[in-house]
Amino acid sequence: MVAPLVTPPPVTPCTNRRTGIESVSEEQVAGGDGTVGWVLGCLGELNKQDRLPLPPTGIIPLGTGNDLSRSFGWGGSFPFNWKSAIKRTLDKITTGPIAHLDSWHVLISKPAGEELDIPYSLRTTEETPLDQDLETERELPEKVSCYQGVFYNYFNIGMDAQVAYGFHNLRNEKPYLAQGPIANKLIYSGYSCKQGWFFTPCSSDPGLRCSGQHIFIFYVVQEFEEHIEDIC
Repeated sequence: MVAPLVTPPPVTPCTNRRTGIESVSEEQVAGGDGTVGWVLGCLGELNKQDRLPLPPTGIIPLGTGNDLSRSFGWGGSFPFNWKSAIKRTLDKITTGPIAHLDSWHVLISKPAGEELDIPYSLRTTEETPLDQDLETERELPEKVSCYQGVFYNYFNIGMDAQVAYGFHNLRNEKPYLAQGPIANKLIYSGYSCKQGWFFTPCSSDPGLRCSGQHIFIFYVVQEFEEHIEDIC
């Protein structure tokens, strides 16, 4: 089964019962880190629905950075000699070991009434009360809108979120600039210089930003679950 992940969004082919993903022994995602993250998030939804077993996931790195693919030994790019590369990839799928990926559940609460254009990686969820005993500089809002998603903890250099966000916005606004891997890497390099290496001073009092807005409430609740996403 081949499922395109452009239209509809990835959540549809993964969670649609007609696709029969529970009967798949392994799955291979062709794309970048964002595409792989979408698919793993969908598998997490299937786990909540007790639609088991979940197939382990392999990667064909077609993105720009491919940090997740590099971290798990799938490589940083897909070679031009793609026929032999596909054969090696299929062999690795069937014989390679399964490793665990550290996955976290994220809950975002914002004051109710604000209209947001949320990405595919987030979805609305039931309102969750904030800890009223939490010490903050401002009063907590009485009504909040809640969104939930998943993020994955693997080797990176810390500033990649801002770089990826800038590249994503540029690609949406001016798609003609990002039409190939070489152009994409040049754009990424420019954003990396701007955000991390040359233009951003070190700060002893770091803060949290989301979509250009400072977030003053930031706390982490760690929950230990038996289920951890499997990735080849």
